[in-house]
Amino acid sequence: YRKLLASSTGTALVHVVDRIGSLNIFEGEFLLRDDDKPTRNHIFTECRDVVERIADIPEAVDTYHYYKLSCSALWVESATPLQLIGVGSYFKQYFAHFVTDDMNLRPELDADPRRSGGGIYRIIAAVAADPLSSMVHAALPSTDKAFEMIELALASPAYPGEHFAGADVYTNRRTKAEIMHGAGRTAEARALLESAIAEIEERLADDDVAEEIRPETVAEINKMREVLENLSQE
Repeated sequence: YRKLLASSTGTALVHVVDRIGSLNIFEGEFLLRDDDKPTRNHIFTECRDVVERIADIPEAVDTYHYYKLSCSALWVESATPLQLIGVGSYFKQYFAHFVTDDMNLRPELDADPRRSGGGIYRIIAAVAADPLSSMVHAALPSTDKAFEMIELALASPAYPGEHFAGADVYTNRRTKAEIMHGAGRTAEARALLESAIAEIEERLADDDVAEEIRPETVAEINKMREVLENLSQE
């Protein structure tokens, strides 16, 4: 896909950028340890850079905003203090352009939040729950907004062309559990993760997971177990 970047245009370029962004997120989020910040930061930097290739393609608006929002937030999460001082305003400026003062999506952007299982809602929920998110938006952090957004993600219908809805994307469940934990509802968070793991295993055994999200769904089991282990140590 990297080789195709130079020669692709139009719809083909949107597809190439979509694949690179998807692989960046999969590698950075599921294949690497959370504490391997230098490697993760390099991966999300690539995603941030590549997505700009489709910024001016009208039919790419949903793909563009989903990956720009996702990879920018993940880049900030893995950035060094020096990077945040030098480049951290990048995400703050974009986020202010993306949401209103009361943390709703700007309708004039015409970005469909259903993309990738309510992905835009999911990322906003994670940002809203972050204790340091006041650096990004004056209305944050906000546990209420985080819960509102993750519920929208979970209830998201399938995006056109995708064969799964928000309830099928288990990163939404893990994100909700992490928000619960941050709100002091650790027992509920643990119960949610345990039930989600059991549900994934049952659905995989029944071959009831959309092929396009099977790798992420399998990988979510380990991510959820890591979160459960961390919760049990507190």
